[in-house]
Order: sequence, then C-alpha cells, then structure tokens
Amino acid sequence: MAMTDQGARVELEGQEGSEATPHRRRGRTYAAVGVAVVLALGCGGAVTYTRWDAAQEQLLAVAQTEYESARADHAAALTEARTALKGITHDDLHGLLEVAVEQAAVTEVSAQGSRSDRATALEGATETVRRSAASLRAKTEETVAAQHAWELEQARADYAQAGAELAAAIDAADAVLSASEGRVLDEAPRAALAAAIDAATALRDQPPAEDADVDALTAATSAASEATSVLPTVAQAVVDQQAAWQAEQDRIAGEQAARAAAEQAAKARPSAPQQPRASTGKSASSQQSSSGSKNSTSSGGGTRSSSSAAAPAPPRQPPPQEETYCITTDESGGSWTGC
Repeated sequence: MAMTDQGARVELEGQEGSEATPHRRRGRTYAAVGVAVVLALGCGGAVTYTRWDAAQEQLLAVAQTEYESARADHAAALTEARTALKGITHDDLHGLLEVAVEQAAVTEVSAQGSRSDRATALEGATETVRRSAASLRAKTEETVAAQHAWELEQARADYAQAGAELAAAIDAADAVLSASEGRVLDEAPRAALAAAIDAATALRDQPPAEDADVDALTAATSAASEATSVLPTVAQAVVDQQAAWQAEQDRIAGEQAARAAAEQAAKARPSAPQQPRASTGKSASSQQSSSGSKNSTSSGGGTRSSSSAAAPAPPRQPPPQEETYCITTDESGGSWTGC
C-alpha cells in the first residue's frame, strides 16, 4: 500500500506538471509581446518627435528667410524713393514723398519665445514689411508721375510764351524791313534782316506736336527764344542804315535850301545909286584958270568986288560901299546872314 500511494503521488505530480507548462508559456509570450509593444511605442514616439522637431526648425528657417527677403526688398524701395526725391522739384510733391519715406519703417522681430512663436512673428512681420515696401513704391511712382505731368505743363506754358514773343519780334522786324525800303545807303543789312525773318517765321509756323514730351518742348522753346533774340540785333543794323540815309538826305536838303535862300536874297537886295566922281587934276586947273581971270579983270579995268570970286567946288562924295553876304550851312539845313 505504501508503494502504491507513493506511486500515486508521483503520477499525480507528473500530471500537475504537465498541466502547468502551457500556462507558463502563454504568460511568457504575453510578457514578450508587451515588451515589444512598449519598445515599439517608444521607438515610434522618438521618431515622431524627431520629425516634429525638424519640421519646427524648417518652419522657422523658412520664416526667417522670407523676412530677410522682405527687408531687402523694402530697403530697395527706400533707395528708389530717395533717388526719386532728388528729381522732384515741385515743393508739395517733394514734401509728400519725403513723409512717405520717413514713415516706411521696418518691423523688428524679437528672438525670444519658442520656435513656433518666432516663426509666427516672423511671418507677420514679413507681411507688414512687404505691404510697406509696396505702399512706398506706389507713392514713389505716383509722385514721379505727378512731377512729369507738372513738368510737361510747365514746358507747354514756356513754349507758348516763347512763341508769343517770337511772333511779336517777327512783326517788329517786318515793320522795320518795310519802312526801310529804298531808304538805306547799303542794302546788305536789309537782306540779312529778311533772311532772319524767314527763319523765325519757319519756327513759328512749325510748332511741336500735340503729344510732344518735355524734351521736345524744351528744344522748341530754346530755338524760339534764340530767334527772338537775334531779330532785334539784325533789325537795329537796318535802323542805323536808315538813320544814315536820312542824315544824308537832310544834308543835301540843307545845301539846296541854303543855295535857294542865297539866290533869293540876292534878287531881293536893292542896287546902290551911282555918284559922279570929279577929277582932282581938272579941279586944280579950273581953279588956277579962274584965279588968273579974276586977277586980270581986277587989274585991267576998274574995281570989282571980291565977292565976285568963283564959288568953291562942292564936297566930294565917298564912293558907295558894296554889301557882302556870308552863307553858312549845317547838317540840319541852310541859313544865310549878312557880314
């Protein structure tokens, strides 16, 4: 019996051992699977974090690059505006663009905060800087266009004034040319004036086109002004010739008037009366003869009164003096006076 019980126990233990082995295997399997899951989850999390971290760095780098590009474009817009300011001569337009340049500030971004926050801040600053650059460029273009329009208006006004002055100069020169016809000593100045009038008239009759730009209008204005300045100088030479001709005519007229006056005076002057002239020798012989007769009469026959002596001869008349006339002339006319 004892052996039987012992054998039974051994057999029972063998049966219990055979039944416990599958449970243990399953437990070990579950544990291994759990460890694998945990390891897998841990590895996956590490990979996910690495990818996320790399994405954050990339986003920040892209935002930084975009921001720097926007700032560089903004600086270029400022340079363009400042360059344009040098050519803006209109005071109001210059002031408006200058204010726009001063207000075109660049937004600075803080380096503090997480990468995500910094990337977000950079993106916002980039948009602000781009809008500022675009606004400044638009203001610059608008100001430059307004300056060009003002310059064009000024150029047209300048040409209109130059054209009016040219027309007036042509009329004045033409009047001088007409008035001097046949009244100059030398025709060369009149020929030069006629050529200058023809050239100026051609400029006057060929104005710039309606759509002419500032450069074309400026060139036309300069040409008209030059022609206007030439005409009076050439016309003055004709005026001088005309004055010389007039002086010569006055001289000739004065000489003619002086001769005519002298002739008229000579005709109007009365002739002097002719007086007889007694001879001195004859008078002396007559006196001697008379004296001899008287003496013989007195001595020969009686007494005669001394009162019967011959009467004295009449006094001599001075010879008539001839009148002399002097004739003088000057450039303005002739005149005569008695000398």
